[in-house]
Amino acid sequence: MAQIKKIVRSNPVSNFRQVAPDGGATFRVIAQGLNTLYDRVAPVAKEKLTQEGLEWGRQQGRNMVGGMDLPATAGPTEVSAEWAPIRAGIFAGESGGDYDALFGYSNREGGKFSGVKLTNMTVDQALQFSNPSGEYGQWVKGKVGRVATPMGAYQVVGTTLRAAKKALGLTGNERMSEDLQEKIGQWIYRKQGTGAWEGYKGPRDPGRYPVRDQSVLVREPSGAMTTRKYSPYAGPILQAHDQAARVALQAEMLNQASVDLQDIANRYELDADGYTQAAESYIDQIIEQAPEEIRGDLGQTLSTEAHRTRLGIKDAQHRDTRARANNSSRALVDRWSGEYSEALASGDPEEIAAARNKLDNILQAREALPGVAWTPEQSANIFLDAEDAAQKILTTRSKELSSQYKDTFDLITDAAKAGRQAEGEELLQNPAAVAMHPEKAREAAAFVALRDNTPGFMKMTPDQQAQEVANLKAGEVSEEWQIDVANAATKMAKENRKAWQDDPVKRAGEVLDTPPPTLPDLTADDPSKFVEALAARREYMNGLRAAGYTDTKAFLSEKEAEELGVLMSKGTDPAIRSAMSGAIVQGFGADAVRVFDEIGGDRVTMFAGKMQALGGRPEVAAAILRGQQMISENMVQLPPKSDRISAFDGQVAVAFQGIPGALDAQAEVMEAAKALYASEAQGIDPTSEAATDLMKQSVQTVLGQAKNKRGELTGGVQEIMGHQTLLPVGVPGNRVDVVLRGALGASPERVRDIPGRIAQGLTNIGQEILGNGPAAGGSDLWGSIGVDGVPSINGQPIPARYVNNDMVRPVSIGGNMYRLELTNGTSKWDVEDGNGDVLVFDLSKLMEASE
Repeated sequence: MAQIKKIVRSNPVSNFRQVAPDGGATFRVIAQGLNTLYDRVAPVAKEKLTQEGLEWGRQQGRNMVGGMDLPATAGPTEVSAEWAPIRAGIFAGESGGDYDALFGYSNREGGKFSGVKLTNMTVDQALQFSNPSGEYGQWVKGKVGRVATPMGAYQVVGTTLRAAKKALGLTGNERMSEDLQEKIGQWIYRKQGTGAWEGYKGPRDPGRYPVRDQSVLVREPSGAMTTRKYSPYAGPILQAHDQAARVALQAEMLNQASVDLQDIANRYELDADGYTQAAESYIDQIIEQAPEEIRGDLGQTLSTEAHRTRLGIKDAQHRDTRARANNSSRALVDRWSGEYSEALASGDPEEIAAARNKLDNILQAREALPGVAWTPEQSANIFLDAEDAAQKILTTRSKELSSQYKDTFDLITDAAKAGRQAEGEELLQNPAAVAMHPEKAREAAAFVALRDNTPGFMKMTPDQQAQEVANLKAGEVSEEWQIDVANAATKMAKENRKAWQDDPVKRAGEVLDTPPPTLPDLTADDPSKFVEALAARREYMNGLRAAGYTDTKAFLSEKEAEELGVLMSKGTDPAIRSAMSGAIVQGFGADAVRVFDEIGGDRVTMFAGKMQALGGRPEVAAAILRGQQMISENMVQLPPKSDRISAFDGQVAVAFQGIPGALDAQAEVMEAAKALYASEAQGIDPTSEAATDLMKQSVQTVLGQAKNKRGELTGGVQEIMGHQTLLPVGVPGNRVDVVLRGALGASPERVRDIPGRIAQGLTNIGQEILGNGPAAGGSDLWGSIGVDGVPSINGQPIPARYVNNDMVRPVSIGGNMYRLELTNGTSKWDVEDGNGDVLVFDLSKLMEASE
């Protein structure tokens, strides 16, 4: 027998819906009996029948279906001698053949007692039970159900209650609340003892006693007293009660059982056999608990209900099976129609026949499925759709193949341009591929021919490639492919020259057999490897420029410059940036300035690096970077902006006039000067004169100004030939003034007398420098540093008076390189060399040549 899971109660459905269709013969017989009784008893009995009979029957039905143990007969429950008070009442009992009226407590939860609830009565009203002729006495008499009840039975009630009233000091006006009832009951219990409760079985069967033709008093649920012609305990009334109870019992059992059977059906969805086994087991349990007289009809009704449910489950099972078959066959149709389309696109006859056969079989099976209504016309449409899909597949594959051919031709071209061979070059011999992309195929073939016929073409310098292109174009053309090769060479040469100009380091790694030396990471424990790699890179790239591959002075690829820029950004530790700058200066030497321009990182960091590259002190560069961080962290307060500007204006600002990129240069100097000030300004009031002096000194320091061992002021902005001039780092200003004046033919008294051979040598340049005529004696000196002729204006040497009157101004154009300009205070003219070009010279070389 199937195991029935615990049933969780759901809301009961209508009794009529569950019971009415299958009431059975038992209900009809009961109904006939009820009709007869209704004809015999007064209408007043209907209310009692409904209230007690139906309710009791329903409760019994619910309890039976729920598996609870119940008493075998109807009526008041047995009163226990056990002290467990719930509610007070008056009981009529039998003891030794005589009736005693007892005031006690019932302890059966939900049980009934033969008495009256005393709630809302006063104690004196309760005492009226002792008066047999009063309305309460008449009620008790009817409750006991015996006509010849001794008067003493009521007297016992009154006596007992009066004794309790006196003992407890009650006045009689107190309401019989539950608390007071419990208090009185406890006193009676102590007074009477347990013997007063033993042997109580309730009233005798009311059916044994005839009903007197007299009216009875009834207290309605509202508390009002009313008269009934017949006692509710009259025999016919109780018979009607029993009949109604059986009706309610069977109806409630059918109602609850139907709900439970539905719950079982929900648990055995699509499993008719499992449901039948479980339902039969459940019905057997219900029938076993039901009273004998309703078992047959109850079992028949429940079995019929279970059978109908089984049919419903079976029908649902059939629908589910058909739905599954429909879905499965539809899925196979979709899959196999796709296979048929793929087979058609492949063009393989055997694959096409096999795929068509599979698709045809499943379509025939689908046509035969009951309830699906699939027609042969729909099957035919499936084949047509598959053929359309095959055509789309062919179109898509053609596009994909065309794109693949195009990409392969581009790959062949790119590889040939780099002098390498690409995988798939045999595609050039595929007529279908060439027909799809004739121009791409022709270009790829031309570059392959150029690579094969001129294997060293990509390793040539741009000028060498240009010559090779000229040779190809000058040769005799006998076939069209030769023109294609010449055009390919022209295109490649143009692209190659641009690549060498844009990123020489990257291009060298792409086309030359020996790529540029790689740059390792800078490590604090062994920085020498990084410096050595930088030096190797410098030598390699300078060699490429010397060989003619590029005229771009670059030492880093764009990617390397970007990575170093990130490493040397403002957020990096100043110590790391300082170490990196020092390594770059050490590795690249004089070319480090260009490297810092390539990196293009943080402005202050790059300035500090360039300053080192131009001979600045490393400790100054480190202080600049340290001060920059202090400003970022708000560790120091700078002087007001107006004070900072005034520290730069005047002599320093004048020195920048005429310098290429003067505005950007001044901005870099100011940022670096602020950082240097911050590193040294601890404890200085930013608005004080000391702060102003420190700011001015910071500007000169970042410009490279310092004192050498001789005590001479070097670098920075100094007065040269009467003009504020920016000098290279380490170059003494007084010496520069002497050298330039002497080289330009100034009078001896205008040349400063300084220790050494410089002044003596320059004052003997020639006799003409003593007058106001042109300075002719410096031509050898200028020629020794690579200047054609002597400094001239309009083709004539600069007159000595111009030099004597401080009308010639040296202007820095970067590093050690300078030019000269002639000024009268309002106008300016460029000083030229002997060829009429702007004179540009290396100040350091001029200083060396003058020694």
